[in-house]
Amino acid sequence: LARSFLRESSLLALAGGVLGLLLAFAGIKALVALGPDTIPRLDAIQIDASVLLFTLGVSMAAGILFGLAPLLRHTRPDIAGALKEGFRGTTSGRRGVRARTVLVFGQVALAFLLMVGSGLLVKSFWHLKNVDPGFESENLLTLRLSLPESPYEDAEMVVGFYQELMDRVAEIPGVQMASTASKLPLRPAGESHSGVLIEDRPVEPGAMPHVALTILTGGGYFETMGIRLLEGRLIERSDITTGTGAVVVNRAFAEHYWPGESAIGKQVWQGIAQDMEEDEDFAWRSVVGVVDDVRNLGLSMEIRPIIYYAIAGPGNNYRNSMSLVVRTAAAPSSLAPAVRDAVWSIDPNIPITNIETMRTVLRDATSRAGFTMLMLGIAASVALLLGAVGLYGVISYGVTQRRQELGVRMALGAPAGRVRTMVVRQGAIVAAVGLAVGFVAALGLTRLMEALLFEVSPTDPPTFGVVVALLFLVSVVASWIPARRAAAVDPAIALRAE
Repeated sequence: LARSFLRESSLLALAGGVLGLLLAFAGIKALVALGPDTIPRLDAIQIDASVLLFTLGVSMAAGILFGLAPLLRHTRPDIAGALKEGFRGTTSGRRGVRARTVLVFGQVALAFLLMVGSGLLVKSFWHLKNVDPGFESENLLTLRLSLPESPYEDAEMVVGFYQELMDRVAEIPGVQMASTASKLPLRPAGESHSGVLIEDRPVEPGAMPHVALTILTGGGYFETMGIRLLEGRLIERSDITTGTGAVVVNRAFAEHYWPGESAIGKQVWQGIAQDMEEDEDFAWRSVVGVVDDVRNLGLSMEIRPIIYYAIAGPGNNYRNSMSLVVRTAAAPSSLAPAVRDAVWSIDPNIPITNIETMRTVLRDATSRAGFTMLMLGIAASVALLLGAVGLYGVISYGVTQRRQELGVRMALGAPAGRVRTMVVRQGAIVAAVGLAVGFVAALGLTRLMEALLFEVSPTDPPTFGVVVALLFLVSVVASWIPARRAAAVDPAIALRAE
């Protein structure tokens, strides 16, 4: 008996493992092709010897485990009882029914967990795709420049280079405007958080200083990016050439430090108290404008206070590494060669990197979330299929084993509709218990996904409700098919078989 059980279960398990590997070979190629470039070493994913050995081990373990499981019920067989149960036309025993039912509970609960996780990610991805980044991404070309230390040794030479570059790029046919910035939205290059002194918000001795994301910009940066002005004015070219020290802050900065009052005219300075005491040329800088919030650190990241300084001014705030942003009237990528030539016409030794459109930057910002959603969606679909197949198998097997009982019921006058309802109700009860277990587990486990979610609660009621309804509907359909077969039993044939 043991050899018989093991042969059958091992053969089924190995066949399933081979079929899974065949699906995996095709599926991995498709997923790698669809995967975003932002995932490191994605192209290195493949099925190698370790994967094959793992699959073989899992398949053999499953075959042995489920092949030996029926024998545990027969270590001390009750032959008389088993014969009685068999002649009554029931299943192979109540314990066998319970074991299969518990497995279906687990399948439905697992399907519920994966489908809820997938649903939460789909909703997060939808919010992420529709979030306002704070700028206009259409027809916007960007690239990164790095000036060597020689001959660009001081602020005057660096600022002069960028001013001349903006003038030359603006003369290119099809270019509407151009500017520079130390950091572009949704890109890590140039990210810098620094201390900020605020005249009317002094920091107590020993306390943490005010900190904000610091961005250096050229004239016309906000107009080029399409960032909305809320109050005051923007940084202009004259602020750079005359060194006025003009400062612009975002809405989050203004509302955090000056809630309920205007930020225009407020005095700030980049640095901490110690720097102020050591700087002989210390002078406060005036806030001249407030702009709308931009999601600089990521679409799903919390908006933080940002302070924009002119690329040159008091304190010699300049950088050799900056990004050039170009607003075009035509397709941005078509003007990339002309913009590159404009850079090299000033200095052919300037390295240029990250030539891309802001539409590409936005797409990359959501690519990981979309890929994660795809992967979890596939897992949820497989779990849903397994749950439906498992429920169908248990109900169908039960109907086959109870054919004589159903025939007796119908011979005694039970209508076909009542028999169908009875079978469907049994399947619905099994599904309901599995859903209840999955629901309770999901309430706790989905909190582990909170870092992956955006503007969605890990216990989002609509998502839970839709998944409950969908799984219950699939379960009822899976029970309806064997229920129809049960109602079609011919009482005479069933009784003759008895």
